[in-house]
Amino acid sequence: ELIERVARVPHVNWLCTTTGGYDLIIGVNAADMEQFQFLFSQITSILEHEIVDDGLFICLDSWQMPYPVLPDIRRTLPPPDVGIKLCETVKLQQIDYRIIQELAGNARVTNNELARKLKASVSTIAYRIDYLTKNKIIMAFKPLIDMSKLGYNWHLVLFKLKYVDAHTRKQFMEVLKSIPQTFFVVHGLGNWDMQAEFYCKDDHEYNQVMNRIFPQKFHDIIKSQKEIRILQEHKCIWYPVGKVAEPVQTRLERWSAPSNQRKNHYLKTKPIKNELRRG
Repeated sequence: ELIERVARVPHVNWLCTTTGGYDLIIGVNAADMEQFQFLFSQITSILEHEIVDDGLFICLDSWQMPYPVLPDIRRTLPPPDVGIKLCETVKLQQIDYRIIQELAGNARVTNNELARKLKASVSTIAYRIDYLTKNKIIMAFKPLIDMSKLGYNWHLVLFKLKYVDAHTRKQFMEVLKSIPQTFFVVHGLGNWDMQAEFYCKDDHEYNQVMNRIFPQKFHDIIKSQKEIRILQEHKCIWYPVGKVAEPVQTRLERWSAPSNQRKNHYLKTKPIKNELRRG
């Protein structure tokens, strides 16, 4: 019940039950700190009696790697350019936001179906989608794969770094991105500085990944780390649901501002409450 209530919060875009350092990960899209504080209060009011520890992580940059299913093919792919970055604002039309909202829910919808639903011509829909892709608003259309059905465990590691210069920090990020099991790397602010996600077949493979990180020269720059295994992903949608429909969100230029950031909230809950683990 608690998971369902959190999932219904419109701007929650990522929701996972986990084990390890935290029991729950909640990702939100917020235009600014004022809206984030409102969302934070809304979420904590749902979970307030269950929280014993929490952490905040604000995404500045992120890189998504190919799924590590076919490692031989993965090595031939060009470096990934799909990620979240602070960048210049692109002016969009109202129909662009409606197209993005529809594609966020179902990227397989056809142009004909979009045209009927949005009451626009097929040529208009095609032109606007072309505009959105060329301007990197829509960065990619990718499959969402349940790697657990292929025998993989999903691990997430949070790193707190000592004070280092930008060059050393970038070198550390490149090491994380070069590991074959890496799926996602995030650089951010808050309780943690880095987040890396890995898909591993078993604990032995996961330990090999960690051994690639810590014996190197970068071992000395890691102040602490928290290791998490994701058990179930309950929600994954990277566009604020209801953004077009709700009057309070019709100031669209506010949403396209560079300050719009992804924020992850990590929660440690009371161990006596099992419903958060069951989902």
